[in-house]
Amino acid sequence: MSGVKRMIRIPAGPESASWTGPVLIRGWLRLRRPWRHPLAALRLALKWRRVRRDLDQAAGFVSFEYWQRLEALVLGMHVGWETYEDSARFADVPSHTDIARWATASRLVCAMKLETLAVSVDGRIIRLGGFYICEREDDLPRDSLFPLP
Repeated sequence: MSGVKRMIRIPAGPESASWTGPVLIRGWLRLRRPWRHPLAALRLALKWRRVRRDLDQAAGFVSFEYWQRLEALVLGMHVGWETYEDSARFADVPSHTDIARWATASRLVCAMKLETLAVSVDGRIIRLGGFYICEREDDLPRDSLFPLP
């Protein structure tokens, strides 16, 4: 394994430029052999606890849902925000930048994905962009593993 992760951007859809309403961020981390990295797993838990505390106090935060798929070693979340701007501001919170940098460099986290979505009045999903990071394509679990937003 090379250990070099690459980022692939998920482009925003055509309606994204005019969207001003609430958004949902759908994200997940896929772990590689956590039993071989117990200190990294503990560090992730502590960093996650710090991010979660900051998230609960963030301006514009609406809701949080945590989920997991143990057969694929995936930990995920759906985070609701009043506006896209509120979610973008949270990206600069120190605990968030710390865990993002750490997860990108960590051997424990082999892949991650973050996508921002909105739902129009008529029920259409509006894709506002995102990214996924992985070393190898087979690090990315099938999308059918994930609940729909």
